[in-house]
Amino acid sequence: MPKTKTVEKSKRLSRDDWLAAALEVLKTDGVGKVNIVRIARDLGVTSGSFYWHFKDRNDLLRSLLEFWVNSQTEAIIEKANQGTPSERLFKLMEILTLGEESRYEVAFRAWAGFDNLAAEVVRGTDKRRIEWLRSIFHELGFSGIEAEMRARLFVYYQLAEPIVLWREPKSKRRELIRLRHRLLTSPVPT
Repeated sequence: MPKTKTVEKSKRLSRDDWLAAALEVLKTDGVGKVNIVRIARDLGVTSGSFYWHFKDRNDLLRSLLEFWVNSQTEAIIEKANQGTPSERLFKLMEILTLGEESRYEVAFRAWAGFDNLAAEVVRGTDKRRIEWLRSIFHELGFSGIEAEMRARLFVYYQLAEPIVLWREPKSKRRELIRLRHRLLTSPVPT
């Protein structure tokens, strides 16, 4: 079991502290292990402080889905949303490939496999990501199905890359970013 930090007794935990700890449990052990006692133990506090932020476990799980959307889609889009379309695309590739942002994807998709609310949130998140990427490809001069497929290829690759290439050194991943960027932004010969 991974070690987690113990919170000083005098520090009051925020809602985001609880959600971040829940994310880690979800990632390592699945949604079935996301419970109040486990998270409180991991944070080094009593479970009573949980109720300052959430009504119950269901409220925590709904909040966890919202937290994932905000931290793993909206915040990342905001970080990458500067510069030319080509620069924005490259920045997004760097954030997702070199950072830790993709590490929760598998856990949320596994959860969505048996939970209707999680499935709805994952579908909506995928749609939001594809729409944003499609707009970048439109700005780069691609239209219709070509912009759509490039956006989908980007998303599908990003979902698989952390699973397949997680042991690759950063230098190799940087090289792959440059190649993928070139492939996605170059016109297809007719």
